[in-house]
Amino acid sequence: SGQGGPGADRRAASAALRASREMLRIAQSEFGWELRIGLHAGDVTWYVLEEGFSFEGTGKGIDLAARMEKAAEDGGLCVSQAVYDLVEDPAGLEGPKIVAIKHGDEVPTWTDPLPEA
Repeated sequence: SGQGGPGADRRAASAALRASREMLRIAQSEFGWELRIGLHAGDVTWYVLEEGFSFEGTGKGIDLAARMEKAAEDGGLCVSQAVYDLVEDPAGLEGPKIVAIKHGDEVPTWTDPLPEA
């Protein structure tokens, strides 16, 4: 069984990392915002809340992504081991750092606290 859920692939993980770095760069340089981004690749269940484009996701994948965001520094990002394993070029990611999650579990994470401008 592969890391990151049944549909995970290297291109998607790498694209998510690049997009996250670009979002952080633009948020900081153009608006002065210091966002935090957490990335995880895993199973998520989506359901429609109402007609149109109102969706909500649940599951361990959502929970882990939220934990990755909380572990990120202001203006930085944090990725789970599943994302790190999928990314084609993890240059710039530092770690692993162990982060506590629900129920006393701990997971390795990788951070990019100062994305390149």
